[in-house]
Amino acid sequence: MITFAWHHGAQASPAVMDITIDENASASGSQASEQSVLLESLEDALSADVFDARPLAACTPDGLDDLLAAEREAEERAAAPAAAAAGRAAPVLSGAERANLVNWMTSAASQLGLGADALFTAVGCLDDLRLRPGAPRALMRGAACLWLAAKWTHGARAPPASAVVATLPACACGGCEGCGAGAGASAAAAARRQLLRAEGDVLRALDYGAAAFRRPTAETFLRAALLRLQHQAGGRRERGAAASSQQEKQQQQQQQQQQQGVASLCSLLAEQSLLECQLRGFRPSAVAAACVAYGHALAGRPLTALQLAAATGCGGAAALGAVSRAADVLRAVHAAVAAAAAGGNPYACSLRWLRLDAAALTVPPIAGAGDARVALLAAGRKGGLAGDDWAWFLPECAAA
Repeated sequence: MITFAWHHGAQASPAVMDITIDENASASGSQASEQSVLLESLEDALSADVFDARPLAACTPDGLDDLLAAEREAEERAAAPAAAAAGRAAPVLSGAERANLVNWMTSAASQLGLGADALFTAVGCLDDLRLRPGAPRALMRGAACLWLAAKWTHGARAPPASAVVATLPACACGGCEGCGAGAGASAAAAARRQLLRAEGDVLRALDYGAAAFRRPTAETFLRAALLRLQHQAGGRRERGAAASSQQEKQQQQQQQQQQQGVASLCSLLAEQSLLECQLRGFRPSAVAAACVAYGHALAGRPLTALQLAAATGCGGAAALGAVSRAADVLRAVHAAVAAAAAGGNPYACSLRWLRLDAAALTVPPIAGAGDARVALLAAGRKGGLAGDDWAWFLPECAAA
């Protein structure tokens, strides 16, 4: 099992994550083999594709207003006196415990062939449970959240209980001597019974899940934003002159490939954001907008504030301020995940994206003012952007 140590510096805002392997815990065979494949050969890891990634066409750009309205309704329900009192009743999992659990859920989602929609819904349900620190059966609750989210998003194609149990490390349930893929038949049967009981507990805690499952996630907002950007780019091509030469056609194809690469990078950042408990304090729409803003900056194609607002619906000083703070945390998370992979201990989201789009993993973090991508942002500010459009980006470099 992978454990994490999360260190927060004096400035408290960005998280820096270190990863270590617990030698006394055993991982499932498929997870261990995935790690060895990553270290041995990237090409071999790309030979299989078991993920059910929805196309962008599954979202409609005109539905962004409805998503924002649903987000406001969810906030109003959470702010109700009874819900607020219940939320303050007990402390929740620490950042390290939650990151460990989310990392396992990401690995399990990969093994089960679940899409990002199921993973984000499951993590949202997990956060709604407000599990106590050191909860003995937290992992089984996480498995139940993932299974319920799979049923909600995939319907009849959701994996059976036996498949979910097979992803559990030994011992995950906290009540038997061994479970997961390497356990015997009796232990696996006991784990399935515990999963069913955990499912009932989760449903009761979430008032049978109606509000939790319908609430839009950061992944929902991100897909809508990426589709809007795709439509905007398509509109610009239609208004331009038709390609009259082979060279112009190749340039258009190259632009489309670059847009797809940026979309993959933004989606990778969104999955990385699930690890960081600080980002729970932001609206899902703000987290999605931060992924869009920082993803384009990483790709060397920064958006203006107007472009970001048009794509994500996050406009105005207050909304852009929240996006700036979320992007600052996201920047540190991206750097920490990249450092863990470079050190030979990758997070599950890195292993997952080896098969989804490995090129997104090769984009390096921006660590300082000497990076050429920072110069692009500075040039944009001098070229007429509002003075604070990119104040969030590497604030220590702004004064340099």
